[in-house]
Amino acid sequence: MLNASIQISIVVPIYNVEEYLKRCIESIIEQTYKNLEIILVDDGSTDCCPEICDYYSKVDNRIQVIHKKNGGLVSARKAGTAVAKGDYILNVDGDDWIEKDRVEVLVVEGIKSAKSDMIYLSGYKKDYRNGSICIESDIPIKTFYEDEIRKQIFPLLMDVNEGFHTRVKSILVAWAVRRELLQEKQILVDDRISMGEDIICIWFCLLSARSVTFVKQDGYHYVQRSSSLSHTAAISLGDDYSRMKIWYQQLKEYLEMYNDSKEINQIFIYTTIWSIMLANYELLLKKHPQYLYPFTKVKKGHKIVVYGAGRIGQSLLQYLLRTKDNEVTLWVDQNEKESTLLGYKVSSIEDIIKVNYDYIVIAVMDAYLIRGIKQYLITKGIPEQKIAIMDVSVMSEEAIPNEIKNDRV
Repeated sequence: MLNASIQISIVVPIYNVEEYLKRCIESIIEQTYKNLEIILVDDGSTDCCPEICDYYSKVDNRIQVIHKKNGGLVSARKAGTAVAKGDYILNVDGDDWIEKDRVEVLVVEGIKSAKSDMIYLSGYKKDYRNGSICIESDIPIKTFYEDEIRKQIFPLLMDVNEGFHTRVKSILVAWAVRRELLQEKQILVDDRISMGEDIICIWFCLLSARSVTFVKQDGYHYVQRSSSLSHTAAISLGDDYSRMKIWYQQLKEYLEMYNDSKEINQIFIYTTIWSIMLANYELLLKKHPQYLYPFTKVKKGHKIVVYGAGRIGQSLLQYLLRTKDNEVTLWVDQNEKESTLLGYKVSSIEDIIKVNYDYIVIAVMDAYLIRGIKQYLITKGIPEQKIAIMDVSVMSEEAIPNEIKNDRV
């Protein structure tokens, strides 16, 4: 029988996810590793989540419920983390769920092997309505100590040679953190931040951690839904950069106090630009009117095909249709979707030969995906010189908009 001497506290922030919450809670209750403290944080839900939480607290005595006024994801996580008593804290979002052996693998292969301050659970699954996709990373399965954390782990958070590519995710649900360390750092994160809050917390912890262990465990199911907290935050930030400014300034000031590495600072700059593109891409586009940032060879007046139906592709398309700086002749994606935006419908790549264009702009974030898309387009007969990809040379501190970089909150 498994020796369950280590207690794991699982914090579940919850807000209006009644459709998903029962599956989430039951997936935690049914873990093969039983020494759990389950903390359900109802962040002022207006649906049936409060009643669901209270019901399960009567079913399983390992569950405690916190009902609080709505304050956002950071506030909810702080509330749960503050009362945790386990040896390590693991986060699970209220609309997601985990497979039965997730905690057992964490304890047996992660914690007991080295008793590290932080354990990274590599891999996860994205659940869509019609299926699931496993997202894996090619990372070393080992324990890192002291200087190895800064020199070897931080470059995995954002590859500054390739462009935007994250082999290790700065998302709390992928990490288990020693309770005292997470309690010390989570409380520092500004409650007003609604996107990138995990990045701040994970970076704070990594800069103080003495050891970090990587384990392969892809049993986290990240449910994709348009009304999720991250999706809502990204949309709302389109007209309000103040929270992005708070995020930038808090992380920058912390790095200035606790880190003097030029390499980590460059990773921070890349991460900032990546975060701005996700939260408020227009700030970068407006700052660089001489070209279509960060596609330096695309100038005003060029006819373009926008490749990418994700968040960046949609943001770019909206901006171009409003400003008319460039004529959009087509919007395409390799995985053709039933998606329409301002009268434009996603078309197939085969439709490219039907239109005139100067460049195909690959509006996709991940550098590895961009490389594959570029090669795919070339096999389809697209001339390489007509394919525009992100130029890493313009991903510098100077590229960060003054509204975020200079003003103080």
